[in-house]
Amino acid sequence: MMSVIALSLPEMLILRKVLKLPLIATFAGVVGSGILLVGFLFNAILIEEIYMSAPELHSSIVALVSLAAGIAAKHPDMGLCQLKKLRVMDIPDEQIATVVEIARHIRDEAAQKLDATFDEKVDIALPEPAPAPAKQRVTMPELKIQSGNSCCSSTPSCQSCC
Repeated sequence: MMSVIALSLPEMLILRKVLKLPLIATFAGVVGSGILLVGFLFNAILIEEIYMSAPELHSSIVALVSLAAGIAAKHPDMGLCQLKKLRVMDIPDEQIATVVEIARHIRDEAAQKLDATFDEKVDIALPEPAPAPAKQRVTMPELKIQSGNSCCSSTPSCQSCC
C-alpha cells in the first residue's frame, strides 16, 4: 500500500517543485515497474506454494465419489464404469455397498423432498403411494460416523449421509 502512495497525484505535485517532468516520468515508470514485478513475484511464490502443498485425492476416493454421483444422478453407465475401476483397485465390496446405499438414499430423499415441495405448491391432496415390497437386505459392516445436527435422515442401515 505504501508504494502506491509514491505514484499518487499529491506526490507528483510535490516532486514537480524539485524535479523536471522527464525525471518525474522516469521515477513513476521505475516505481510502477517495481510494484508490478514484486506483485508478480509474490503471486508466483504463493500460488506455487498453495498448489504444491495441496495433496491429491487418491484415485479410489475419486472413483467412489464418482460412483456415488452417478447413482445419485441416475446415470447407470458412469456408475458401472466406476464400479469396474473400483474392483480393479481391490476396493472391498462392503465399502462399495456402503457408498451405493448412501448415494441411493440421498437420491431417494431428494426425490421425496422434490415431490413434497411440488405437492405443497400444487395444493392438491394426492393419495399416498402403496408401500414398496420389502427387498432382501444386504448386511453391511458398521461404520461409526459422528454427526451432530445432520441435514438428512439416515440410511436403512443407519449410515449418515451428511
